[in-house]
Amino acid sequence: EGLPSKAVPREVLICGRVGPGLFPMTRMLETLRERGVPDGKVVYACAKGEDVEVQPPGVQVIWFSDQLPLLLKRASIAIIPPDGVSVAEALAAGAVPILTPPRGEAERANVRFAEHAGVGLFARTAEEAWDHVDWLLREPEELGVRASRCLRFGTPDAARAITGRLAKG
Repeated sequence: EGLPSKAVPREVLICGRVGPGLFPMTRMLETLRERGVPDGKVVYACAKGEDVEVQPPGVQVIWFSDQLPLLLKRASIAIIPPDGVSVAEALAAGAVPILTPPRGEAERANVRFAEHAGVGLFARTAEEAWDHVDWLLREPEELGVRASRCLRFGTPDAARAITGRLAKG
């Protein structure tokens, strides 16, 4: 299926959400402190209300706003929640999604789709997410194949189209 250039920059984007009972994305940083940063650049896009103390060496922390599409264009791997807009934008950008635990049936369906289509991976824990990242970075051909599949499933306006369909009910 080819090895797109997305497999070369080796940038990992972490983008979470904040709220009671949600997957604690700051656990991603704690796990990186314990394991060490993988071979590549790591960008942590903080959600509104997150308090990031000191980031591990080699991790760039930015404050998330409406920059997700731009950040995904740069990333080869994205650790994201499995909401429809995030998944659609990751696919459109060719960033291989590693999906955090879902909330509700719609997000569980997104996880099943990503795994079945061979584009994304599901991570129950931060440790499992970094295991997936390490594997993909060690296997650039697998990363390239998955990125190619993402691009086939996504379109530049996928997030807008999905949001429009949801708004129409």
